[in-house]
Amino acid sequence: MKKLMSIAVVLALAACGPKDETGPTPEQKATVQDADAADGPAEMEQASSDAVVDSGSGGATQSSNPTTGFTFAATVSLTVDLDSLNTLGQDRFPNATGLLGISASGVVTGDSASGTADYTVTATAQSVCVFTDPGNGATATVQPGAAVTVTQHLTWIWTDSQNWTVTSDATGSVAGVPVTVQKGPTIVDATVTRSRHSTWSFSQAGGVYSGTGTWTSLTTVNLASGHVVVFDVQNLSLIYITVDGVTFGPYTSGEGVVDLRDVDRVAMP
Repeated sequence: MKKLMSIAVVLALAACGPKDETGPTPEQKATVQDADAADGPAEMEQASSDAVVDSGSGGATQSSNPTTGFTFAATVSLTVDLDSLNTLGQDRFPNATGLLGISASGVVTGDSASGTADYTVTATAQSVCVFTDPGNGATATVQPGAAVTVTQHLTWIWTDSQNWTVTSDATGSVAGVPVTVQKGPTIVDATVTRSRHSTWSFSQAGGVYSGTGTWTSLTTVNLASGHVVVFDVQNLSLIYITVDGVTFGPYTSGEGVVDLRDVDRVAMP
């Protein structure tokens, strides 16, 4: 996953054509940029839900799949190396580094051809994890022990290796994860609290792979400076940004409000 344009960028653009009569001040824009850079836990959530999908599908989120059907287990325990390669030999998480421990347990029904699974998933940083914003080079560092939780519902249908579908419906939760943001020589401490709901469908139809999805999220970033920023993504055409109680928006994806660190699969195989 990669981040082409952050929510902070659209707020900066809004100063040229603000939604209200005044628009954000330079100080508000700088605060939003710090808060946006802090949201490394978003990648922890996505990596954990992807790992659970891949655990029983042979890599459905990466377009790979088993040749004899899906084999989801009631208990999943694995380690995700954020420096690992995908099934095509490419950097799977090009803007992240570190180790995540993924544990999931739940109820699996059906068989290798079709079925459902309901999991409770926990992703815990097993090492220092660093998430980089490729737009400005800012890094968000999460210390070992930081965790996110996800409840996840999977459904699948497998006909053969050229025709299959697996769908994930996941709700993630982050509760006050400490994050250190560094932009050049400037270091900013923050805590991130967020809820996120996503649905993704991965499939092969006649050998043609696709991955599509939608998501909503509500993220609150408390900066050590005392500033509080809330990113409310109701959908990609209805996004609000609140800075210390002052709300800007709504913004739309057409205005560049797409945090691809959280959602993008366009560049994935």
